[in-house]
This record gives sequence, structure tokens and C-alpha cells, in this order.
Amino acid sequence: MKIEFEIDKKTYTLEYARDSIRRLEEMGYNFQELEKKPFTLMSVLFFGALLKNHPAMDIQTSDKLYNEVADEDLLKELDAMFATCIKFGGAKNPNVKWKKVN
Repeated sequence: MKIEFEIDKKTYTLEYARDSIRRLEEMGYNFQELEKKPFTLMSVLFFGALLKNHPAMDIQTSDKLYNEVADEDLLKELDAMFATCIKFGGAKNPNVKWKKVN
């Protein structure tokens, strides 16, 4: 799933992938602390969703965008998208198939 929004005639796409989540983890973010630090970590979730389609994004620019667009409904969607990516591992190559063998 993707979410798009436009600010100042520029379109941004929010989407999660393994690499963007891994990048956040390498930066030291711990999403298990979401209930303890909701304001900090929700903006981090937003930043992580920008990374796949905007890899040069920095946290300061992300925070400015977050402050303009984030609302309760968007944050719920980001949380669900993040959970889906964690559960199912993000996108994979649709042309590669695997099967169990005995």
C-alpha cells in the first residue's frame, strides 16, 4: 500500500520496504517503545515511510512535512502499513517463486 500527498506542488509517496525499516533500525530507532514515546516515534514512522521513494530525505525535512500533513487517520494508516511490512517482510520480486521440498 502507498499513500501520496502533495505540498508546494511536490508529490510525496509514503510506503514501507525492508530496506527503509532496516535503515531506521540501524539509526537506533526501537519501535517497541512506541507507547512510551508516541510523538517521537510516530514522526520516525513517517520518515521511514518516505525513505523508499525519497532515499535522500533527511529527518529535518521529514519533520516539516510531518507537521503539515500528519493527522490521526494518517498515523493509523502508517501504523497498519508498518505492521504489514514487518509481518510479511515487505515487497519481493514477483517473478521469483519458491516452494517447499522434502
